This record gives sequence, C-alpha cells and structure tokens, in this order.
Amino acid sequence: MAVVVSNDEPQYLQSALAALANQSFRVERTLVVDSSSNPEIDEVLSIFVSSSSHNAVLQIKESASFAELAATGIKQALQGYDSIDEIAIWLLHDDSAPEVHALAELVRALELSPLVAIASPKQVSFENPKLIEQMGLTVTKSLKPFSLVTNELDQKQFDSMSDVLAVTSSAMLIRATSWADLGGYSLDAPELAADIDLGIRARHNGNRVIVVPTARVRHAQLTLSGKRKKKWLGGSVKYGIAKATNHLRLSHSPLLLAFLYWLALPAYSVVQVLWLLLVKRPDRILYTLKANLWAFFTIRARLRDRHGFRVKKFAQLFATREQVKAKARLAFEYAEQKLKLQSFGSTATPLLPNLGFAASGGLWWMFALIAISWQFLPMGESVTGGFALPLSDSWLQLFSNAGASFQSVGLGLAAPSDPFNWVLLAIGSLTFWAPNLALSALLLLAKALAFAGAWRLISLVTARGSLRSILALVYAFWPALTVSQNEGNFPAVIFSITLPWFIFSLARAARIGATTSVRSSEQAWSWIAVSGLLFAVVTLSAPSALLALAVIGFVFAVIAYKRVGSLLFIALPTGALVLPYWLFQILGNDNWLGILADPTIAIPVEKK
Repeated sequence: MAVVVSNDEPQYLQSALAALANQSFRVERTLVVDSSSNPEIDEVLSIFVSSSSHNAVLQIKESASFAELAATGIKQALQGYDSIDEIAIWLLHDDSAPEVHALAELVRALELSPLVAIASPKQVSFENPKLIEQMGLTVTKSLKPFSLVTNELDQKQFDSMSDVLAVTSSAMLIRATSWADLGGYSLDAPELAADIDLGIRARHNGNRVIVVPTARVRHAQLTLSGKRKKKWLGGSVKYGIAKATNHLRLSHSPLLLAFLYWLALPAYSVVQVLWLLLVKRPDRILYTLKANLWAFFTIRARLRDRHGFRVKKFAQLFATREQVKAKARLAFEYAEQKLKLQSFGSTATPLLPNLGFAASGGLWWMFALIAISWQFLPMGESVTGGFALPLSDSWLQLFSNAGASFQSVGLGLAAPSDPFNWVLLAIGSLTFWAPNLALSALLLLAKALAFAGAWRLISLVTARGSLRSILALVYAFWPALTVSQNEGNFPAVIFSITLPWFIFSLARAARIGATTSVRSSEQAWSWIAVSGLLFAVVTLSAPSALLALAVIGFVFAVIAYKRVGSLLFIALPTGALVLPYWLFQILGNDNWLGILADPTIAIPVEKK
C-alpha cells in the first residue's frame, strides 16, 4: 500500500498520483494524508478518490508535523487487516514522482532479503533526472547528518551502493511489521533527524536499511530547497540541520558525553560564533545560536528520545573523513562558481584568486603566536598586578554586577555600573565555573586573535596571502598591544583584538572591499548584527576612542551612502548598554568627559 503525505502542492501531488497509478507493480491501496489549506487540492483529491475504490483521503489539521501525518496515515491504512506480515508501506511525499518500475525494484529488494526492513530508491532531480539529489543518509563521527550523494551526475557510479545507516522518508518502502516494531518516527526528533533516528533503530533491531539504485524517483525536494512553509522544519533548512545535529548528539551519544555536551552548549556557542566570524560566515550565527538554545532548553525531550544503545557500533556506516572533505570541497567550488557567475559582467571589482586563512598558513601563525606568549599561560586562579584585578569567583556575582544600579562604594552608591562589566560577563561566561580562567587565557591568545582579525581586515585590500600575513604580524606585535598585554590592561587588550574584526565586519556590512562574500540582503544584515556587537565591545573597552570610531563610521557612511540607513542600526546595541551610564555621568555628576574615561584602575604617578 502507498501513503502519500500532501501539503499545499496541487500540481506536484497530481504528478505523484499519476506516477503511482502508472506503476508496473500494482499498488493495492493508496491513501493521501492531506494537511493543505490550498483549495485547489480539493479538486485533485476529488478526481483521485473517484478514479478507484482503492483510493482514499484522510484530511488532518494543518499544524500537524510530517511525523504525525505519516503515523496517522499508516495507522489508518493498516486498519482492517488481520495480519500485516506480508504488507509493505510505500511512504511518498507529494513532490515525488516514481518512475514506472520503481516500486517493482523496491519490492524485489525486500523479497530477496528478509532482513531488509527499509528500502529506498535513487532520488533524482525532478527537473533533470540525470542528476542524483540524494541516495542514502548517514552521520559524521560527530553525529552531524550527512547525505552520501548530493547533486551528482548519474553515471551509474553509485549503482553498487546497498547498505546505509538511514534513508530519506521520501519514497521509502518499509515492512509494516518493522514500522509497528519501531513505533514509526519519533515525535520528539526534529524533522531532519527523524529519518536517521528511524534507520538507527531499525539497524539496532538487526534489520538492514538499503538503497536500491535501480529504483528511481524524481523528487523536487521542496522542503530542503526552502520552498515549503517553514512549519515543516520549524525554521530554515540550515536551522533544521543544526537542530538535527544537536538532537542526535544528545539522544545517541553516551549519556555522560551527552550531559557534558549539553552543559557546555553555552560556551560552545561562543566558540562557534568566533569560528564563524573567522571563516567569514556570520550568516550562520543566528540559526546556530537558535538551535543551541533550542537544544539546551528542550533537554527533557532529547533525553526522552534516548534508546539505551550505542550508535557507535554502526561506525562502519558513518561518513568517512574523505567523504566529508570531498563534499566540503565540492560545496566550496560550487559556491565559488556561483559567486563568479553572479559577478561576471557586473561593474564590481573582478574576483581574484583568493587563498583562505588556513590555506595561506594563518592557523600555523596563530599557533606560533600562542607559543611565543607562553609566559601568559594561566597557572593560577587569576591574573593580578599592573592594571589587572581578579573578577568575582562566582559567575552569578559577575552577572549581578553587570547593569547593576547600586554600587558597593563606601556606604553604598545608587549609580549604574560601568558598561564594560557586560564585556567581562561575556568573557567570564566562557568558563562560567571559573570566570577568571577565561580572562587569563585571553592574554595568552591576545596576539593570535589580533593576528586573525588583522589578516581578515587586510584581505579587504589585497588577495596576496604573504602580504596579509606580514601586515597582520606587524599588528600582532604592535607596541600598544604588546605593552597592554604585559601590563594586564584587559580593556586595551580587548580593544586591540576587537578593532580589526569590527572594521572588517563593518566593511562587509557596507559591501566594501576587493572581494566580497556578501551575496544577499540576509547576509548583509547578519554582518550588520555582528558589527553592532563588535562596536559595543570596542566602545565599552575604550570609550576614549569613541571619536576616532565616529570618524571611521563617517568614512564608511560616505563610501556606502546608499546603505547608511541600515548601517545606523549598528549603534543600537552600544546605545542600549551605555545610555544609563552616560546619563548618570552627564546629568548626575555633570561630568561630560567622564563618558570617555577608559575602564581601568588608576595607578598613581610619582612627580619628580
């Protein structure tokens, strides 16, 4: 029997139903589970029901998820059978159109091996059947979803494939007994993790999950191409993949590792943000943080979906390192080609060959700079001396100090705290169990982080990797940074590290530079958001540099005058953080220059 899940795609649904009726292997019963709000679907379904007594329709509320639609439809389709031992269920999406012999090949695969519980066809492009869209799913060693074949020209090079960890739900044939034993899709798993979770559980039961290359199904992949309503994935496709990754790590890792991963999610999120900035992908920051927050606050559902067995026993079916590298390389080449095509014939600066940070030796230089700074390796509880004072031992105390309206000075003072406390809170949160540790490590990493930021900034004006590295090294050893590092002047160190990153992100937001990776307004707004956060860090760390920063902002506004309206949003986070403190200094203390005072301790100077 066939179960077709439909949602608001009348033309695709019509093609799918026509392809079903044309199968060389007869479908005993077809049930369409529909959650559409499009009235055009009704006409298609009316013709479908009237064409055969074996056809039926089950309409469900629009808010139901795919897993709920599939479970309800299969339960309805199996009603009336005394035994389901000889029944197989063909689950189809409304945007898929099986070729004539697809079902016959899938059924043959199940008949040849009683151990096969799930068989899936070769998914080819709906518009170009010579292009393979998908053929089997697995995970990387870090339990990130991985498609074994994506956007590959079909030259029969994958026709020897068979056993895989999991398959997509589109057009998979599953034994009814296996579906009943497994309980169907997990309702706790996000959409893009449910397929893999089902395959893992089927494997654990001793069954095989295979792909059948001789069975072909044209699939439009409306969900993965972002053409369906976002309710299917709860957001964008990238957000769905990030959610699936977190779910698989929390539900299929050993319990101790899952708990540690969940506990480290806040700090891991900050590391991810820094890495995405380093590789110039700020457009990924928002959905990455959103997925991490989702995983952190829905931990009960993730734990509820644990099954008590180790997924590592299927490691031979995981994606190999070579496969991951090859896919990343192909994705990079595809993105580069797309960017070149978009810039071809335009008035923009021509694209030049551009080595990335790692390819030009940037990471090795960072390691060398860390080694040179070995004397700053954190050996005690905190850094003291010079300008340095230890933070609060408790993260909660550090949090209460940020934005506080009452200061423990003398008998007490009703006044807002220094906005720089927010920066200290963000850094201390990286090692929330010992906030001073992160601040101490900052001195060790100062030159390396400053080098990386300067390298990115210089990439705006030259594509020569050697020149970038030389100039970035000059900045890393700039006397102002070196002296601040030696004195433990954390505000000055943070300012020196953040300044090149801020100017770089500002240039990206304004789409200025020899080369640009900003290809959409969404990416531009992502850079604006990043610039806003970095501007806040720079301003709070060195208020005395505010006038210089204003000049930089004015220059960028003149160059990118068409985008000046959107660039003004960069100042909003800073304004929200400094306004209470500035009002207190100006109105309460009548100290206009106080707003430009750097957040460092006063060191007395002896007069000669």
